[in-house]
Amino acid sequence: MAEKVRKNYIPSIEDLFKAKVHLGHQTRRWSPRMAPFIYTSMKKTHLIDLEITQQSLKKACDFLSEAKDRGKIVFVGTKKQARDIVQKYAKEAGSFYVCERWVGGIFTNLDHIKKSLVSLSNMEKDLASGKLDQYTKKERLLMERKIKRDKRLFGGLLGIEKLPEALIIVDPKRERVALREAKRVGVPVVALVDTNTDPYGVDYIIPGNDDAIASLELILSTLARALK
Repeated sequence: MAEKVRKNYIPSIEDLFKAKVHLGHQTRRWSPRMAPFIYTSMKKTHLIDLEITQQSLKKACDFLSEAKDRGKIVFVGTKKQARDIVQKYAKEAGSFYVCERWVGGIFTNLDHIKKSLVSLSNMEKDLASGKLDQYTKKERLLMERKIKRDKRLFGGLLGIEKLPEALIIVDPKRERVALREAKRVGVPVVALVDTNTDPYGVDYIIPGNDDAIASLELILSTLARALK
């Protein structure tokens, strides 16, 4: 029964096609390591094999549905069109997220990041309780700016206590620092990978369009359902 339910939330080939998941980049902008995932090219644009995408998505979901029982997951996607979608589905799945900028050391220097998060939490409480009113207007303004900046960078990680069980990445080419840190500390990586990206280092490759809003919505909502 569980297997039947799991299959039901994997998008059909038609759903993937409608969401433009198959549309890759121009043929002159490609990574040869993505060749096994490319079906053909048309008008100088690579088209991704959606049967492989569907199979890969199911494998990723199977992995995540097991990983969530061991701990938390972190979503990462900082490109403009992905930020709101990453935040939306990470929250739905009860996961952590980074959607502004991956600050080096989040995984490799987690203890320092945790201290920064505790400091951010305390400053937010002080701001809400009025404790910052004792400072001058200029000092309070600087503190409020720091709170806003830190919340933008680290707000999606508030409450993280240890390394996650997996990292979900939109566009590992852009998020290469996050990918490198994950591999260094042994965190498995699930990633939506377009034809212009070298997938080396990604444990669960989901070949697909990482620019179209509809594609991002469909893939990330599916991964979120696997975590729920």
